[in-house]
Amino acid sequence: MDPVLRALVDLRDRQIQKARIQFNNRLAAIDNATDESSGTMQRQVVERWLDVFTALEKQLDADIKDAVKDLPIYEEMSNLKGIGPMLAAKMIAMIDINQANTVSGLWKYCGYGVGEYWVNGDGKIKAPKHGIQYIDKQRVRVTPEPEPGWKLQELRDRPVEKFLLCYNKRLKTTLYLVAGSFMKCGSPYRAIYDKAKVHYETTTDWTKGHIHRAATRKMIKIFLSHLWERWRILEGLPTRRAYVLEQLGHTMEYKPDEFGWNDDS
Repeated sequence: MDPVLRALVDLRDRQIQKARIQFNNRLAAIDNATDESSGTMQRQVVERWLDVFTALEKQLDADIKDAVKDLPIYEEMSNLKGIGPMLAAKMIAMIDINQANTVSGLWKYCGYGVGEYWVNGDGKIKAPKHGIQYIDKQRVRVTPEPEPGWKLQELRDRPVEKFLLCYNKRLKTTLYLVAGSFMKCGSPYRAIYDKAKVHYETTTDWTKGHIHRAATRKMIKIFLSHLWERWRILEGLPTRRAYVLEQLGHTMEYKPDEFGWNDDS
């Protein structure tokens, strides 16, 4: 993970872009007479700062693209249908592929993993089996003691009250945008979503929203498995077949080259 690239992405997303949006909204409010500020001077001040933050955001976009343009994984990702240069750069900035020794580890970091959670008799999730909390202003790993009636269940990772997230929220948000882009542009990954949706519609009694989220989850997990494999190969790092193929005997395998990756493995 390049610290300069991460700093540029953080600056763009957390500060400059937010400021640009705020001033754009304020300008629109002034023009629509819904803002208490009024008069030519106030509008000129807001407009000037909007121009400043718009220019800064464009410069950051250029610097971010320049920082990743020579990375082999960036070249592959930005050539995929539905992955624009900025989406690719954001993922590269937030993922340390050297630390992702398994694809399941990457899934978990991105918010697409599973974990064991304590659930009460009403089906409400009360705590993870192992989690992180802030105690005396420090991050502390804890193992909650279950109360009577609680049972362990393996569930998709999710926010739990009083516990820190076990995944990168901003990265998951970025992948939400990737999923939307795949759906709109007719990416080859869209076929995974469509097939999964039909399967869930015919084999479950889930709501439409549940089915959509589950099909989207499957599509993004396959994309992440290809990203993990190609990136690790390009960096000269060891890879292995997915657990479901290697250990559980599953035979359905989606190969990266079928989706636009330069699969030379």
